[in-house]
Amino acid sequence: MSSSSNSKPLTGSVIEIKTQTSGDEAIVEVTGKLLAGESCNAFVEKLQNLFAEGAKIILLNVAGISYVDSTGIGALISAYVSITKQGGKMKLLNMTERVRSLLAMTRLLPVLESQSNEAPPGQAEEKS
Repeated sequence: MSSSSNSKPLTGSVIEIKTQTSGDEAIVEVTGKLLAGESCNAFVEKLQNLFAEGAKIILLNVAGISYVDSTGIGALISAYVSITKQGGKMKLLNMTERVRSLLAMTRLLPVLESQSNEAPPGQAEEKS
């Protein structure tokens, strides 16, 4: 299985996005604050581009997200809906208690698939 890594992170004033792909899977590591503006636009665009380039399973490592505003939640949902409607999967990995609480409070926690530990490409768990 071929593997590629995007060593040049996508950066903005509040967010950094790094990707690693292997076959039809991509691990996307997000660090910083997911806020209204360029960071949310870049985030959604990056996930949609990965999907368009063949990554049908997006594993989104959110351990490094320190803050999410309402637009950031909208970006998560937008990316999730876009990818799943086209037959792909998106899972959140390593949610911090802050992110988990926010998704629970907004009743989105059961909507978004998640797993607690990072799965290397090629070892994504299937949800039945």
